[in-house]
Amino acid sequence: RVIDSIPYAEALREMAACDALLVLGSRETDSISLPAKIFEYMGLRKPVLVVSGDGALKEFLREHRFGLQVGLDDEAAARNVLMQLYKDVLSGRTDKYLFAEPERFSRRELTGQLAVIFDRLLK
Repeated sequence: RVIDSIPYAEALREMAACDALLVLGSRETDSISLPAKIFEYMGLRKPVLVVSGDGALKEFLREHRFGLQVGLDDEAAARNVLMQLYKDVLSGRTDKYLFAEPERFSRRELTGQLAVIFDRLLK
């Protein structure tokens, strides 16, 4: 069901209260883009389950070794991954799903990198 949107700060509080977070991919966009929420999720230090097709999102998870990914049409894998994630959350063994360096993609860090590029261009 669709509900009204909530303010950003409230959405972050809701996400922080969750045991695990979900990203639903799209056949139209998975090959070329990453949803912004993936970066918020990394910073929240919560397990992330991504349901997506092949492409940029799947490769990003693989490259940075975090979260769980299942294909858009793989119902059996989704069921198995959900059961494993559920057991791991209950037992407190979710560190293996977390991104090791969330500060690497923080707004502060990325803005600093962009500032260095601009400084170089101005020189």
